[in-house]
Amino acid sequence: MDVNNNSNEVLVSVCINVMDQKKAFVKGLFSFLDGKKYAMIKTPQLKNKKESFQAELEICLSKDLLNDLNRGFLSSIESVKKISKKTNSKMRSIIIEFQEGSSISIDFIWKLKVKSIEIMSIKKVISYSTINHKGQRVMSAQDNARFVGLFFILNRQSIPSSYSYYSELLNSSNNRIDRLLYPHFVDDSSSKRGLLHYLKGQKQNLMLWGLRNKINFLMDSLKVSRFDLVVRA
Repeated sequence: MDVNNNSNEVLVSVCINVMDQKKAFVKGLFSFLDGKKYAMIKTPQLKNKKESFQAELEICLSKDLLNDLNRGFLSSIESVKKISKKTNSKMRSIIIEFQEGSSISIDFIWKLKVKSIEIMSIKKVISYSTINHKGQRVMSAQDNARFVGLFFILNRQSIPSSYSYYSELLNSSNNRIDRLLYPHFVDDSSSKRGLLHYLKGQKQNLMLWGLRNKINFLMDSLKVSRFDLVVRA
């Protein structure tokens, strides 16, 4: 008997099982979400960011749909070893560890905010979402251009040149937010005053809504940034 060959076969078998559990989970997740209101996004990476963690999947959805997902899908997966959760005012982050050793991280987002400013409507992002080649709903190109621009600008960073292709999309739009964003894609020194005035003048950032956003941001900032709730399957 060739011990080395047997060891290799066992290793390959374990690797396949690990990939199967993760792939089966992702397939089951999007099968559950099929026909429901959600949209996938991809948050850009900030330069010199202290926290390096970024979820593999970022999904915009309502809290009600997240509750349905917890009851109807996440709680019934047999291959899960444990689920770690972290929740703040705008999203819930989870890390799922499977029995065979693989893991996946997911952000479920119900508010698109940068600091205390709500930058976009989740409902509108979902309603304008498109279907990608995998059959998954994703943020539209127009909304993605806005999201990328607002994300970097409100974090006081210049927009990387790798996103410059969005400038043409914004420049061809008559929407006010697009006209305000466009200069920042072509000139780092553009004034942010008009853009900030526009955002703070939106209903979701005015009066009680704006005060609630500021309080929630303060409370989120005071929380210890860790996955402090672990649920074992």
